[in-house]
Amino acid sequence: MRDQLIEALGVMPVTLGRTLTWDRGSEMAKHAEVTAALGTLVYFCDPASPWQRASNENANGLLRQYFRKGDDLSTVEPADVLFAAQEINSRPRAVLDWSSASAKFAAYHAAAAKLDDPPRVQNVAEPADTSTLHARTAVLEG
Repeated sequence: MRDQLIEALGVMPVTLGRTLTWDRGSEMAKHAEVTAALGTLVYFCDPASPWQRASNENANGLLRQYFRKGDDLSTVEPADVLFAAQEINSRPRAVLDWSSASAKFAAYHAAAAKLDDPPRVQNVAEPADTSTLHARTAVLEG
């Protein structure tokens, strides 16, 4: 998960990935390495508090239209994941003034490019030193 997250966020302008809010699942066990590699601060929701990550819960609901809860996602073909992502991200949404997530993201990405906000390309194989991040992240995890 760490490597995939760093790869995906590493090509984005810094202003589009300053923070990440996650639940307390084991998939984010190496969150300090994500912060070290990208500078993205990772925040954790309180246990049993899904309303603290409403966008994520909404995305889960949309994804369940394509993949059932409990399915073994290791058997899903990458083309199927891409198809679902493209369909979901191209839907107009009321919360986005009837724009799609893809259109809004493109607008934000273009605005960041005008600010000359560079992407955060890092070496995934060798994340930066995390020793100073552990204390800061421990406070965030509270």
